[in-house]
Amino acid sequence: MPVRLCVQLVRLLAESPEYQKTEESRSVLEDKLLEARVRAVLLDHFGFGMGVSGIEVSAAKGKVTLKGAAIHRELINDAEKLVRGVEGVKEVDDLIMVVPTHLRHS
Repeated sequence: MPVRLCVQLVRLLAESPEYQKTEESRSVLEDKLLEARVRAVLLDHFGFGMGVSGIEVSAAKGKVTLKGAAIHRELINDAEKLVRGVEGVKEVDDLIMVVPTHLRHS
């Protein structure tokens, strides 16, 4: 297939309605960006082995949900406070559970 034809096909695909920005696609991308920002802040603060593990982050229209485990409530409060400070976060649904260390290793 000639290069010129390939370029024309790619241009036509890019201009088709299926590949145009919509409010829905923009919202999904904004949610993914917010999730990445929150994960980065949590990773930067807690790192590996800092008493908080397996934190899952999801975002929808500025509402961030956190799920995972921590060894005590103070770490959960710290995580929530950090997340509230991330640009774009409007609300935090904190579902992180306290799991004492003696229960985590059994």
